[in-house]
Amino acid sequence: MIRFLFLLFFATLPFQFALSPLPGIDLHISRLFALGLFGLWLIRSFIRRSLSIPTKPETWLLFAVFFLSAFSLFFAENASWGTRKLFFLLSFLPTLLIASSLLRTTPEREAFVRALTGGAALSALVGIAQFLLPFVIGLDPAIQFWQHAVIPLFSGLTFSNVVTEYSSMVVNIGGTNFLRASAFFPDPHIASFFWGMSLPLSIALAFQSKRDQGKKSRFFLFATTSLLILLADILTFSRGGYVALLATLFASLAIRFSDLIRKHTLPLLLSAAIFVLALIIPTPLSERLVSSLDLSDHSTSGRLAIWAEAIHIIEQHSLTGVGLGNYSNTVLPSAHYREPRYAHNIFLDIAAETGIATALTFFLAISLVLIQSLLQYRNRPFIFAGGCSILIFSIHSFFETPLYSVHILPLFLSLLAFIP
Repeated sequence: MIRFLFLLFFATLPFQFALSPLPGIDLHISRLFALGLFGLWLIRSFIRRSLSIPTKPETWLLFAVFFLSAFSLFFAENASWGTRKLFFLLSFLPTLLIASSLLRTTPEREAFVRALTGGAALSALVGIAQFLLPFVIGLDPAIQFWQHAVIPLFSGLTFSNVVTEYSSMVVNIGGTNFLRASAFFPDPHIASFFWGMSLPLSIALAFQSKRDQGKKSRFFLFATTSLLILLADILTFSRGGYVALLATLFASLAIRFSDLIRKHTLPLLLSAAIFVLALIIPTPLSERLVSSLDLSDHSTSGRLAIWAEAIHIIEQHSLTGVGLGNYSNTVLPSAHYREPRYAHNIFLDIAAETGIATALTFFLAISLVLIQSLLQYRNRPFIFAGGCSILIFSIHSFFETPLYSVHILPLFLSLLAFIP
C-alpha cells in the first residue's frame, strides 16, 4: 500500500490542487499527501521494526543544510517568515526517507519512473493545449481563463493573486505575444523544471523498451511520451530551461559516447556548427535563446543586477546569512511575505539567507550525487538518467530558486534517494 501511494503521489503531482480554508492561507494537497504518507510509512516501519535511515554522505550533508537553515533563524529579523519556510521544507523532507526505502532495486526504480513520466506526459498535453488555446479563442480570453479558473484551483486563492500580479504567462518574441505553456503548475518556470527533470527518465524508459525483444509498442509509447514532454518544455520559453537541457545534452553525450566522439571528431564538429547556424536563423525558439546572451535585454540586465545585489548581501552576512526566508525584507523592508523577491539563483539564495557554509554544503551534496550517477553510465541507464535530471535541476537553478515549490522539492528529494 505504501508503495502504491508513493507512486500515486508522483503520478498525480502535476494535477494536485490547493485548499484555501481561510483568507490568506493556501494549503496544497501535496503537503497533506506527503505527511500522510510519512505517517503510514512510520507506522509500518515500527510494526516491522525496520526503520530505515539512509547513511549516504550526501543525505547527511542535506540534513546539515536543513539544520543550518534552522540555525539561521536566530539571526533573522523576521523569524516567523523563516519558520514558515522551515516548516515547508520539513513537510517534504520525509519524502527522502520514504524514497530511500522504496527505490532500492531496478524494478522499483522503473515503476517510479513510469509513474512520474506518465503524469508528466499528461500534464505536457495540457501545456501544449494551453499554448494553442489563444489561436482558438484569442490571447486575452485564454489568459483570463487560466488566471481566474485554473491557477486559483491548483495553486490556491492567495498564491494565485501573487502569480497574477507578477505574471509571466506571456512572452513577446519578434513583436508577437505567445501564451507560455505551464499546464496546472503556477508558472512556466516551475513547469520547465518539472518537465526538464522528467525528460531524461522518460528517454531512459524508451531506450530500455527498445532493448527488450517484442516490446516495440512500448518503445513507441515512451518515445512519444518523451517528445510530448520535450515539446511542452520548449513551449514554456524558459531560457534557463533551454540552457539546462542543452548543457545536459552535451554533457551526457560526451560521457556516454566518449569513445565515438574521439573517433568521429570532425563530423561532430560539423554537426555542432550546423546547430549553431540553426540558432542564428530567426525562429521563436532561437530568438528566445539568443536573447539570454543580450545584456541590453531587460530581463537579462535585471537578473544581473539582482545577482549583484545578492552578492552584496552575502558579503555583509557571509557566516549566518540574513536568516531563512528573510531575503525579500532585506532588499525591500516594505515587502510582504509572498512578494517574489529572491536572488534568482539557488546557491546565491541559500548563501544570502543561511550563510556561505550552507550553500557550499548543498553544492557538495549535489556534486556527490552527480558524480556517482554519471559515472554509472554503462550498465545502469536509469541511474544515469536520474543523474541527468539532477544536472538539469542544478543548471536551471543558476537562474531560478525552485526549492519552495510543492512540485519540485519532493521530486528533487526523491531523485537524490533514487541514485544509490
